Amino acid sequence: MPSIRTLSTVLLLAGTSLAAPFFNEATNKVVVARDGVAPCSPLPCVVDRIMYMMLTVTVPEGSTSTPTPVSPGSPAAPVVTPSSAANPQAPAATEAPASAPAPPSSPAPATSAAATPTPPSNAAPSTGALTVETILKIMPLTSSCAGREDVHAPGNCRTAAQAAAPLQKAFDGWKITVKGAQAANLALIAFESEQLRYKVSVGNPPTPGKGTYAVMMPPNIKLYATKLKGEAAVAEAGTVEKILDLVNTSDDDAFGAASWYMSTQCPDAQAKFSSGDVDAAFASYITDCVNGGDMDKRQATWINAKKAFGL
Repeated sequence: MPSIRTLSTVLLLAGTSLAAPFFNEATNKVVVARDGVAPCSPLPCVVDRIMYMMLTVTVPEGSTSTPTPVSPGSPAAPVVTPSSAANPQAPAATEAPASAPAPPSSPAPATSAAATPTPPSNAAPSTGALTVETILKIMPLTSSCAGREDVHAPGNCRTAAQAAAPLQKAFDGWKITVKGAQAANLALIAFESEQLRYKVSVGNPPTPGKGTYAVMMPPNIKLYATKLKGEAAVAEAGTVEKILDLVNTSDDDAFGAASWYMSTQCPDAQAKFSSGDVDAAFASYITDCVNGGDMDKRQATWINAKKAFGL
């Protein structure tokens, strides 16, 4: 029985499952000669125990079914370029056409609601707008200002609904993107402002010029006001109380102070929160950068913040 030489732009591969439907075991040998000229005619014909014939197959994309012969020159037939035409005894190597069937592989595991969730990543940037619900998880008293206004700080109280947009604007403006850093930012505000009740100092005695919802000290208020309003405006304001007024009248400014401070005065904070140990990062942020104390008292709001951000 002669071996078979196929003259076509699409050629069967020797010894493969694709060849099997067309040749029996004795003749399942294909010598590829792309666009060659048969030494005999008409086709099919035999010379030196080699049968020359025209044959083109199509294999639907992704299909594992038996290929279907089509007429030579069919536009549906993909082009296969053999790399072993110089050696008629070697199986042809091919460039896989776009429509060639994919090699068998293990099926991807099905996903479902019962699949194991991906653990939250603190290093991943926070996505989406800050929600009222997130703020309420950290500061549950901010659902309303009814009965929370202090006569010594009239008009200071804000609700979570009022705070969400300016806080998110501050995150965006000062590029506070790491979830742990955002959680720490809100935990700081929650503790210092007594859950958005104060943006001025009401201590005994109060500290003039201390405020915003981060309740920053006057030197930091001056730096913040200079950044936002300029040196001329700060110089014109003169007193620490009036300088505070420059950044305490607008909610965007009053809520933005904590993000400004983290971004400009604690430039390494976000990197520390990205390291994975958010508790150590928070302790460092409060003690080393904010120069705050009362770490035991701050734990309640920090725990709430971690839960709210899934940390």
